[in-house]
Amino acid sequence: DATTGARARLKLWLLVLALIVASVALPVVQLVVGVADGKPVFLRDVAQVDDGPDQPSNYVLFGTGVASQAAELGEFPAVTLAISKKPGANAADVAETVIARISALKGSLVPEGVEVTVTRNYGATANDKAQKLIGKLAFATLAVVALVFFALGRREALIVGVAVTLTLAATLFASWAWGFTLNRVSLFALIFSIGILVDDAIVVVENIHRWHTLEPDTPLWQLIPKAVDEVGGPTILATFTVIAALLPMAFVTGLMGPYMSPIPINASMGMFISLAVAFIVTPWLAQKLMKSADAHHHEGEDKLTRKLDGLFRRIMTPMLDATTGARARLKLWLLVLALIVASVALPVVQLVV
Repeated sequence: DATTGARARLKLWLLVLALIVASVALPVVQLVVGVADGKPVFLRDVAQVDDGPDQPSNYVLFGTGVASQAAELGEFPAVTLAISKKPGANAADVAETVIARISALKGSLVPEGVEVTVTRNYGATANDKAQKLIGKLAFATLAVVALVFFALGRREALIVGVAVTLTLAATLFASWAWGFTLNRVSLFALIFSIGILVDDAIVVVENIHRWHTLEPDTPLWQLIPKAVDEVGGPTILATFTVIAALLPMAFVTGLMGPYMSPIPINASMGMFISLAVAFIVTPWLAQKLMKSADAHHHEGEDKLTRKLDGLFRRIMTPMLDATTGARARLKLWLLVLALIVASVALPVVQLVV
């Protein structure tokens, strides 16, 4: 059975789609499509026949190579099943449940000889990334606490550590109440804002420490209101300035809108919560934890402060000298320039990707 044709009419070529079902072993080009002058007209006389690909019997193939360490190498027919989670569900739990269910179905719904392979597991990937971000968040918090410990002391570091922990916990709760889930974007927002979340608590604690150092005989319940009031206005202004800079990102539209919105919203909520913690929790902790410090040990500066002051003076005094400081300042500028070049070169040498 053959239906085909291509004929010239008024110098216009009309291409007719041909559907050929050959039930004999003859080549297609030898099919008789007509008779002219008592002679048969073969398909090769009126048409150009090109060999094309066979109709696919499998649209999905699963291939294994040497690196897969599979028992059999090659390409095999396959069926791909893609499973997605519902909004708000835990991707890691969904992935583990699906894998366990498939394993339980082997031998019944999944017959013998059918190999089940997980080609992509975004649940495991998301869980690994979340664990890494949580580790980095903990490292950033500990780094801030350690810096306060060396600069102010162990009691002040403990106060800052408690304030930061409360701020992060309250921010996560506020994020959950807002409708966000704990994912890589929301965790990145916390890591992104950890440097500014601790500013309020550090400013308040440092000023209380300074007042306590200058007036060691004055009770803390009298010092703390003065210390907080002294830095209250600038702290509030600085906090809302940062919020004003971050919050407009929440109004980004298009495809990037839902992806970017957790960053400014979480960071802004964290800043507001850190301000409340700095003015409410931090002074209370300072009164509870710093009141047992021996006041008679403070004679303008404690031992650690004197050491840091001596180190600062040894480094900075040569640079401030009017006659011999030019060379020291030149070395400082060269060091700063070298550090800038090194930081810019990090992506080039692929230390940061």
